[in-house]
Amino acid sequence: MAEPKEQVNMQARQLPTNLGKKEPVEPQFTPESISIGLPWRLMIFTFILFLFSIFIFVGLRFGYGTYLDAQTGAVDQNIEELAAQISESEQEELLVFYSQLANLQKVLNRRGFIWNVFPFLEANTLTLVYYSEAQYSAEEEMISLAGFADSMKTFVEQVTLFERAPEIERVVIDDVGLREAEVSFGLRLAFQPEFFRRMR
Repeated sequence: MAEPKEQVNMQARQLPTNLGKKEPVEPQFTPESISIGLPWRLMIFTFILFLFSIFIFVGLRFGYGTYLDAQTGAVDQNIEELAAQISESEQEELLVFYSQLANLQKVLNRRGFIWNVFPFLEANTLTLVYYSEAQYSAEEEMISLAGFADSMKTFVEQVTLFERAPEIERVVIDDVGLREAEVSFGLRLAFQPEFFRRMR
């Protein structure tokens, strides 16, 4: 009778200890359960955008491009008709007038000449020196001055004053002569490149 008790105790010891606890069940996915609707929709939307872009390109290339070509041809024809109505002398006068306008615009764009040169000459000219002529060369950015000084000493002082001015790059003396009690002179002033572009 002792053997059945030992078997019962052995069976009791072998019972699982996690009775009443539920183990989490991992979800099992199958290939059929994965949704594939979103990638297909994105692909269709991209394809529609691509077709729309091609449609726009074709419309601009063959529709609007042809329209612009026709308009350009019409403008060219109008220009030719207008040129045929104007005589050669009138065309030459128009070219001369256009050239004058272009030169005037160039002078107005360089209004720094008026704003800078006159104050410079006023501030850097001795009282015993005066000018009788002034010419400006836009290509060389130089001013040619002709004038008179009361003596050779005054003329040398005037040239020295110009040479010491920071706005002047160099002074070129063209001629010096005596006229009665005065000294006549001609000289050229080469200014620094930024001088005419600076507004006082």
